[in-house]
Amino acid sequence: MSTAYLHIGMNKTGTTALQSHMARVRDLARADGLVYPEVLGDNHSMPLAAIFRPDDPTLARLLDRRGGSELLGRADMLRTGLEATCAAAAAAGHDLFLSGEGVGHFPQDACRDLRAFLLRYVDRIVVLAMVRPPRSFARSAAQQRVRYKLTFDDLAARPPVPTYAARFEQHRRVFGADAVRFAVYHRGGLVDGCILRTVLGMIERPLPSLAGERAPRENSAVSMTAIKLLSALNGRDGDPLAVLPPSIASLLTEGGGGRSVEALRRAVVGVPGPPFRLPVEVAAAVDAALAEDRAYVDAVLGVPIDSFDDRRDIAGAPRLADMARFSPDEVDAVRDHLARRRPRRRTTRGMLSAIWRKRG
Repeated sequence: MSTAYLHIGMNKTGTTALQSHMARVRDLARADGLVYPEVLGDNHSMPLAAIFRPDDPTLARLLDRRGGSELLGRADMLRTGLEATCAAAAAAGHDLFLSGEGVGHFPQDACRDLRAFLLRYVDRIVVLAMVRPPRSFARSAAQQRVRYKLTFDDLAARPPVPTYAARFEQHRRVFGADAVRFAVYHRGGLVDGCILRTVLGMIERPLPSLAGERAPRENSAVSMTAIKLLSALNGRDGDPLAVLPPSIASLLTEGGGGRSVEALRRAVVGVPGPPFRLPVEVAAAVDAALAEDRAYVDAVLGVPIDSFDDRRDIAGAPRLADMARFSPDEVDAVRDHLARRRPRRRTTRGMLSAIWRKRG
């Protein structure tokens, strides 16, 4: 019995790491009878959306915002390529493995079209879904949104909530509740600490060629200090240095990174510091927005999702007002970081020595 495994995320559960590694080990996967379609690239989200949601105005706006508008023009070519891949896999008796967190946002009609397409080539479809606990998800999503130029006030007004029912219920209805397999993404819950091992384990069949593979992390967290700096820079037009304490503004000026917002954002994103924690007001907004959704995911999993969440976002969390203040240790961290970034000036003697060593 051939199977199509459809991994739908959710996002913020190591999807980039899994997809990048699966793209690197396609040949190993094929040796195990598991085909990861090359025609769809690494992350299958946008190509599958172009094929199965071509008339969705929301998708068109999203693709335009992400510089991927040309995908819609290539939808027929992508579909033809996917058909060829699926037909070849079916002829060889292989299974398919598709991965795209964006598929979690497919409406029911797109899910039905995808289901009908896949069942032309396979006997069954299994949906693989990773569920991240709400505060853990919100903390990771908040960092990403600040890096995408939002502020903490933006996050409090529109909190980053996981929207479990909107991601999963249409798949349960279209593919069948028994066809959707869930695992919780949390510290200590990953197989060997690896998202790849965890998701492949959900396939529940031997994959000996992939047994030794581990997916390294792709996206690293940003420190509390860096996020505070980025939020401050995101919050005002004009002179970005005006929103920062004078001690830090002067350090950025001395750093030679220029006064444009983008230059300053690049300069501060790697500043070290303590781990980022959700401000109290943002965490409260997430909790308030999750009342019904939390009950939904608890029922689906059969266990309270909050029991997997990280408690550090509760006790002693900062308030929004704290996010505009910088301690002496944070100022020192900014100074040290900018000093390491500053290009070293080479003397004429030093340059001549370097040339001589190269020739030698």
